[in-house]
Amino acid sequence: MEFTQQNANTNTIISVDESSITISHSKLNRPCFVSANNASEVSIKNLEEIGKEFLFPLVVNMLNG
Repeated sequence: MEFTQQNANTNTIISVDESSITISHSKLNRPCFVSANNASEVSIKNLEEIGKEFLFPLVVNMLNG
């Protein structure tokens, strides 16, 4: 799948294939997390491993700290 619209100030997904996602400035192996300002590979194996701590680590650290 190819994407053509780009924004220089955020992570822009350029292409997606079976094993990777290419964003404007790097290529990530899947699974990965891509938001407007953050992109990283993640080490989950199934959806049950995703919880609020996984999705919102900064909020959880702030609440627990």
